[in-house]
Amino acid sequence: MILKSSRIAAFLLPGIVLSAAICQAAPLKFPIGPSGTGRFGAYHTELLYGSSWDTPWRVGPQADVVVRFDQFNYRLIFWRGTSYVPCWVNNNGKWYTDSSVRRASGDVKYDKLCTYAHARIVESSDARVVVHWRYAPLNSSGALINTDSITNWNDWVDEFYIIYPDGMGVRRMKLFSSSLTTPIYYQQSTVINEPNTTPESNIALAAVTLANLNGDSQTYSWATTWPVSFPGPSNPAIQIINLNPTGSANAFQIVQPTGASFAPVTRQTSGGNFNKLTDWPLIGTTDPAYDKPSYSPISTITWSTSATDKWTKSWMMMTGLTTGSVADLATIAKSWLQPANPAVTAGSYTTTGFNQGDRAYSLACGTPGSPTALIIRLDGTSSSPIYNPAFVITGWGKRDCSLRVNGVPVSRGSAFRYGYRKTAAFSDLIVWVQAQATSTTILEIIPT
Repeated sequence: MILKSSRIAAFLLPGIVLSAAICQAAPLKFPIGPSGTGRFGAYHTELLYGSSWDTPWRVGPQADVVVRFDQFNYRLIFWRGTSYVPCWVNNNGKWYTDSSVRRASGDVKYDKLCTYAHARIVESSDARVVVHWRYAPLNSSGALINTDSITNWNDWVDEFYIIYPDGMGVRRMKLFSSSLTTPIYYQQSTVINEPNTTPESNIALAAVTLANLNGDSQTYSWATTWPVSFPGPSNPAIQIINLNPTGSANAFQIVQPTGASFAPVTRQTSGGNFNKLTDWPLIGTTDPAYDKPSYSPISTITWSTSATDKWTKSWMMMTGLTTGSVADLATIAKSWLQPANPAVTAGSYTTTGFNQGDRAYSLACGTPGSPTALIIRLDGTSSSPIYNPAFVITGWGKRDCSLRVNGVPVSRGSAFRYGYRKTAAFSDLIVWVQAQATSTTILEIIPT
C-alpha cells in the first residue's frame, strides 16, 4: 500500500518513518467520489484531496456536492477545493468550469475558506437535479465588494444548475448589486490541470470550436500562434472546448446568439501553448512535495441578460459534456432556443409553454392532487426540434404515472423518468423523456 497523505501520519506506529520518495510516489488526484457510472442524482459528500490540505477544514461529511450520471461516466462537482466553483469532469477525468460571476476588482476563486460560498441540493430525483450555489464576488484580499451605503449589502450571486440525465443542463445566474453599471464578467471557459499535468495534456491544441444554429462551424488552434479573435462563423451560439485525449467528452456552452460575443483569453503566462496559472485552485495547500495544480483560461463569452431590474442582472446558458458532433449540438441548441410549440389536447391542464431556465415545458394541473390523463402535442420541426423534452407539472401530487409516445407505451427506465418536487401544498411532477424528433409528437402522461 502506498501512503500518499500527511493526513495519515497520526495513524503510523512510533518509530516508523516514511521516506520522501515513498510519499511522492503517486501524484495527488482531484477527488471525484466513487468511480464509474452511478445512479443519476445529486449527493452530499466530503471530497478529500488526500493531503494535509484536508486537515484544517472545519467541515462535516456533507460539505461537498457531486452529481452522477448512469449513462455516462461524467460528474458535476461542487467542491471546496475550487471554492465551490462548479466543475464538469468528463470520462477521462478532465476538469472544466465556466467559472463564476466576477468583477474587475476580484474573483470568487479567492474565497479559499469558502467563507461566503456554499452549495446545496434543491432537487434530486430520477428525472432531474437542481443545485443552488450562492457566493459573494470578492476582491484580491478576500473582502466583500460594492458595499451599499444605505443597506450595507454587498455583491452577492445566486446560481442554479438544472441538470438532466443526458449530461447537460442550464446554468442560471443572478447578480445582486448596487453597482450594476461597472464591468461584470460571468463566463470564462477554464480547464483545471491536476498536479503533474500540463495544459497540453488536458486540452486539444485545436481547443475551441464555434458554431451557429445552421451547423456552420470553425475551429481555432493554439498549436503555432495564439488566436487574437474568433472571426467566424456568423451569429455563433455554440462553443465546444475540445479536450484531450481525442474521443473524450468535450465541454460545450450554448447561449442566445443575439448580442453574443466569443473571444480568446489573452496570454498571461510564458511558455507552453496555453496559460498556466497557479493561484487557484487549492489555495493554501501545505504539500510542497507535490506539483501545484493549475488552471488554464481559454476563452470568454458575453451575451444578453435574461432579466434585469434596479438591483439585479440575470443570465442563463446551456452547458454540459458531450461526445456529439457540431450538428448534434446545433439540434440541441435549437431545441432550447427555438423549442417546439406545445398544445394540451386532453386533460385538465394549462401550459405557459417552454421555460428556458428550466429546459422544460411548464404545465399546471387544474385538479391539484387528483391528476387526469394529460395529452400534450409538441409541434417539432427542423428549426424547432424536439430533444429529450422535460415537463414540470405543478399540482400533480404523489401519483405515479405511465407514458405513451405517439401511442406507443414507454417503460419507466433510461428513456422515461419521473420524480417529484415537494411543495407546501401538492407535489409537482417532473418528467424527462429521451426522445428526438422533427415532426409532431404526441405524449400521454397518465396517472396510475
